[in-house]
Amino acid sequence: MPVAGEDGLTINILTADGATVSSFHSPTLGGGAPTWTPDGKEVIYFDKSARAYIRVDIINPARRQVAAPCLGEP
Repeated sequence: MPVAGEDGLTINILTADGATVSSFHSPTLGGGAPTWTPDGKEVIYFDKSARAYIRVDIINPARRQVAAPCLGEP
């Protein structure tokens, strides 16, 4: 569940009952993101400053990696 803030978004990961599992910051929303990885263990979001889609581990949101090659120069 993305929640807008002054410096971007907070992405909250919820259970089906609405309990918060974890959350992380995202500077922007991107086309088709945030979205789940097929195994349901990570969320992919678009980081405008990095110009890339980033994978976030929902158990340990500090663990992030690039999900796809960076986009070209603007």
